[in-house]
Formats: sequence, structure tokens, C-alpha cells
Amino acid sequence: MCFSAEVSFTAAAILLPAGAAAVLRAYQTDRRYVPIAALPLLFGVQQALEGAVWTSAGNQHLVEQFSFAYMFFS
Repeated sequence: MCFSAEVSFTAAAILLPAGAAAVLRAYQTDRRYVPIAALPLLFGVQQALEGAVWTSAGNQHLVEQFSFAYMFFS
């Protein structure tokens, strides 16, 4: 999203539980849908990592580590 750390963490806070609920529902009904239901989880992790990049400004080592993890999901 690239707006701010707060927006990234808010998006992660919404996407992670929603993705977990979707995966649970897909697992209980039709397991073939689990991979597609896991996408909000992945986007939630990506948003959390983006927020971590925002908040680690000033510490070059942390910025590099979180940036690499963020780029992995991107």
C-alpha cells in the first residue's frame, strides 16, 4: 500500500484473521480451495512486513532484512 506503517498494520490486522477464517472454512468444506483461501493470509504477512519496513527506518540492518522479506512476498 505504501501509505504509512499504520495503514499497513491495519491492513494486516484485517487480512490475517480473514484469511485464517477463509482457510478454516475451505478446509472444512472443500480442501481444494485451501490454496486460494490462503491468499489473504499471504497478503496480510506482506502488509505486516511492509509496516515493519516503515517502522524500522533509521536502522539500516532491519530495513534490509524486512525489505528482503517484503520483496519475497511481492
